[in-house]
Amino acid sequence: MKAFLRGYQSICGVFQADWELLYDSNIGSLLWLEYNLKRALKIECTNEAEQALGIGQVKETLQHIRYYQKIREPLLRHLNSSF
Repeated sequence: MKAFLRGYQSICGVFQADWELLYDSNIGSLLWLEYNLKRALKIECTNEAEQALGIGQVKETLQHIRYYQKIREPLLRHLNSSF
């Protein structure tokens, strides 16, 4: 990531970023979680196979959300100190 951002800066110049705002603005995971909760509860699906997919995606998405919450502070510290 650092190499990517340094490469970007070398072409486009120095930029100021509100890393916390950028990090917290990713609501895609929450929308995906909502969709799959509805599938798991048979609100937005019609068969058990799709329900099972929804349940699996709920579990996977919750793991991702927990992971991103766990790395949030160290990553933001790193980004704020590097750029």
